[in-house]
Amino acid sequence: MANKFNLTILTPERIFFQYVAEQIIIPTKNGALGVLHSYMNSITLIQEGIMQVTTATGVRKAAIGAGFMESTRDGIELYVNNIEWAEDIDVVRSEQALQRAEARLKQHLSHNDDLLTKAAIARATARLKAVK
Repeated sequence: MANKFNLTILTPERIFFQYVAEQIIIPTKNGALGVLHSYMNSITLIQEGIMQVTTATGVRKAAIGAGFMESTRDGIELYVNNIEWAEDIDVVRSEQALQRAEARLKQHLSHNDDLLTKAAIARATARLKAVK
């Protein structure tokens, strides 16, 4: 398992994915971060966007929510608010959610509602990018 690592992706509800991976690419504030395997301990903040995982069976993309990645010599764990494989995304529903959120953003919202609306836009946009 020289260039492979144990990858676990957790959400508040469940273990989403647990497998041996060859590479993972995650979105961060400073751009995409690619990890081949872990040599040292680190924690990285994950931004809402597109994640790509390479395993022995191929490459999969997912729309991923905000969270963090913990990297140790034993493997990598992602703790994220939400995640959805590209093939499971309902494009029509995501487009409708994006339109509703963009319309709501034009209203005079409280600060909290504004933040929630922007998060909804980021989530819908990530879903749509994942399927393309």
